Amino acid sequence: METYFLDLLNNGGPVGILVVAGVLLIGVGLRHKGWLFDSGKSDPPKVVADQLSHIDTRMTLLEARVGTLPTRDEFHELQTEYVRMSERMTAMSNTAVTTQHAVLRIENFMIEASQRERSNK
Repeated sequence: METYFLDLLNNGGPVGILVVAGVLLIGVGLRHKGWLFDSGKSDPPKVVADQLSHIDTRMTLLEARVGTLPTRDEFHELQTEYVRMSERMTAMSNTAVTTQHAVLRIENFMIEASQRERSNK
């Protein structure tokens, strides 16, 4: 569009200058009134303001929640402690099974001894 104005100025003579000046003045006037372009000074509509307020509230909540989450080091410490406890539980389970077998052998021995004593009488 600027090339048309330049051609009109260069080749149009005084009429071209008047046309270009008139168009520029009309454009400046319309822009000043806010009819040609949005001035950007208007407040956002209520819907957009409400949405921004809702997003701000949600971001505040998220920031508060993220602040209470454990860090990477804390997760690693928990994982290490879990592995240790799992190993202890496995060892305790093995000990319990071994103890159960020993108790069963003792009970069987005592039952057999009791039966032998009865049969000897």
